[in-house]
Amino acid sequence: LEVKMELVTISEKDSKDLIYKSNNLVNSKYNITLIQARFIAFMSSLINAYDKDFFTYTVRVPVILDFLKIDRKNINRLSDSLKQLLTTMICLQNDENVEEYTTFLSHFKLDKKNDLLEFSFHSSLKIHYLQLKNNFTKLKLEQYNKFESVYTLRFYEWLEYNQSLYERYKNPKYSCFEISVDELVD
Repeated sequence: LEVKMELVTISEKDSKDLIYKSNNLVNSKYNITLIQARFIAFMSSLINAYDKDFFTYTVRVPVILDFLKIDRKNINRLSDSLKQLLTTMICLQNDENVEEYTTFLSHFKLDKKNDLLEFSFHSSLKIHYLQLKNNFTKLKLEQYNKFESVYTLRFYEWLEYNQSLYERYKNPKYSCFEISVDELVD
């Protein structure tokens, strides 16, 4: 079975301000760097939540380097980060009944000669980005460049998730957030 994904060329203005992620993905466990977290946020901002499938996106390298705050002379840093994302496991669920793991990227192609970066999400993440009806968190792309730590970014996502629970259910139980140190370390 061969699946062919449509290629979509993206400019800086095509990136949206908001990212929609399933709550399951927001609360999943994975270990990535700050550059990788920003790249995932940038990728996620390109997704139209109403699409039925992922696309393969093409972005001009200067656009992504600028967003990631990487100097052009350090372009190999981008390549190394993307290679790691191909194999970084995301734990979506791990309990006695079900184990579910996936990765963020299915592929990338860094064309330094033509200054293009082509990439696509792993298809198993479709249910976490597309056709979301409920149980999702809305995140602001601009926030991802304000933090200097991947832990702060993850904490931001967790806070937005909890805030969305409060707004959705108007339950006072969700008006105050509590988290143990052990949960932060996970």
